[in-house]
Amino acid sequence: MSVFLKNEFAAGGSGDLAPLETWVELWVTNDSDYDQAMSIIENFQKSGDKADWLCQSCGEENSGSFKFCWNCQNTCPE
Repeated sequence: MSVFLKNEFAAGGSGDLAPLETWVELWVTNDSDYDQAMSIIENFQKSGDKADWLCQSCGEENSGSFKFCWNCQNTCPE
């Protein structure tokens, strides 16, 4: 699969440029690779989905993406 990045160094322009213009873009150069690329992206996104959790220390609900409680900084039970 042949790919290239666009806006790789545009993050320094955030604030002066529209946010969408500073996001890194991964371009697939061959249309025949599109389905494979989308499959890789979907698998990656699914692997990051974690269930929300309740802090054992303070009882606060936290997003699955947090490793520490936003309220008391207690660590997430694994």
